Amino acid sequence: MSRPIEGAERDRLSWVDAGRGVSMLLVTVFHVTFVMDGAFGPRVGIWPAIDDALVPLRMPLFFFISGLLAAQAVRKPLDRTRRRTSGLVYLYLLWSAIQVVHLFYSLPGRGASAPDIYDVVASFLFPTGLWYFWALVVFFLVSRLLVVVLRDRSIWALPAIAALAVVSPLVDQATDGIINSEFGAVFFGAACANFVWFYLGLHVRHGALDFVAHATWRKALAASVGYVVLYLVVAALGLATELRWLLSAVVLYAALQLLGLPSYRGRIGRSLAAVGRRTLPVYASQWIALHLLAKLIVEYPSLAPLGPHAVVASIATPVFALAIVALTWWIGGLVLRSPLSWLFDPPQWLVRPRGARSRRDDVSRHTEEGAPKGRS
Repeated sequence: MSRPIEGAERDRLSWVDAGRGVSMLLVTVFHVTFVMDGAFGPRVGIWPAIDDALVPLRMPLFFFISGLLAAQAVRKPLDRTRRRTSGLVYLYLLWSAIQVVHLFYSLPGRGASAPDIYDVVASFLFPTGLWYFWALVVFFLVSRLLVVVLRDRSIWALPAIAALAVVSPLVDQATDGIINSEFGAVFFGAACANFVWFYLGLHVRHGALDFVAHATWRKALAASVGYVVLYLVVAALGLATELRWLLSAVVLYAALQLLGLPSYRGRIGRSLAAVGRRTLPVYASQWIALHLLAKLIVEYPSLAPLGPHAVVASIATPVFALAIVALTWWIGGLVLRSPLSWLFDPPQWLVRPRGARSRRDDVSRHTEEGAPKGRS
């Protein structure tokens, strides 16, 4: 079983939590840009352009860290890793059901018809809005199968998985429109694009830890500048989607260098690490905060008179994103300490290994490697 990460070990690996916190903040900024689109028009302000440049980092960083931390668990019997499988399936189904109920309530109010049975069933089976839960389960199970079958040669599967990332734009095109747009996109393409980073993390754990431990400002700066130049060239050529796998490789290198620097251990770094230790409530419930925010500023356009739209959107986007992360993180902590903890914490009967006599036999919530963290 995993042992608690405490003391010097926690300090040494705090970049892992900080990296997850960075990913969650970038996801929230991405979602807030949609709200700004509704308030001011599409792509107003600087954040849509910044978000475009950070797309190759946002989820690859998260899944790489998840794979890195799952390197030991993927070799254990499935009965000992239920929090990663049945626990995540439980959370995926629970929060998908909450979103479907919300749709049935909100669609008639917007003059739209209720979704049909196909869309409802497909929203549970396919990677839709909560695709991150869905992907973690699938990535873990497929990786475990490959590790069990190929054993010491499991790294040989990496080129085929990388090829899947290369063709992920075609997967997006092939699966576009297979579900009602009210449920959002189906993220089969995103799952194909990100599996390679999870699988890579599984196989380079020790090398990655050593790489981050030896990070320097010089390497971090050179990698960051190199990524900016590469992105500008690729974007100018109109190939940002087709070459996203290459952009992700370069920006992931730069991000790991930056996370290895001691500067993130200040107040900002500790805040990011705290978010990284409680990603589940932030991810699962932020759509509620986003919905309320959209109603507030779209139906009651109180931001419009504050100044030029580009300036207001540029300032409001990070402010709202930080507020949503802080609010959902805080409320998530309260919920986890209440009788409603089952909203973010799978029931023990579902995730406890067979024969376990107490909670000490479960994988610690603080060290559940790669699964969304419930408690800080």
